[in-house]
Amino acid sequence: MRHEIKIPRKIKVGGHDYRVQMGKEVSADLQDRTYRGTHSDYRRIIKLDGSLRPQEISSTFIHEVTHAIDVINCNARLSEDDIRGVATGWHQVLEKFGVRFIK
Repeated sequence: MRHEIKIPRKIKVGGHDYRVQMGKEVSADLQDRTYRGTHSDYRRIIKLDGSLRPQEISSTFIHEVTHAIDVINCNARLSEDDIRGVATGWHQVLEKFGVRFIK
């Protein structure tokens, strides 16, 4: 059984409200910079390339939320490799349970 969770427009991380943005302009900007997503702690925005395949959108959302968790709870001490490892691990666990974030 698959549990699809719609990615919200806002998500609370560590008591902070983050806006989640997707759309044609966001996707075009991210693709120009060869990114699948970004996280801005200063602006509290997570941007996702909505044109990705569903599994990639889910993994990218988890990756960018992991950046937010790192900034708020770990003072941004994790390296990009650490973030990638933790986010990939969570993505694999959630997929095994049938949980996927969708646009």
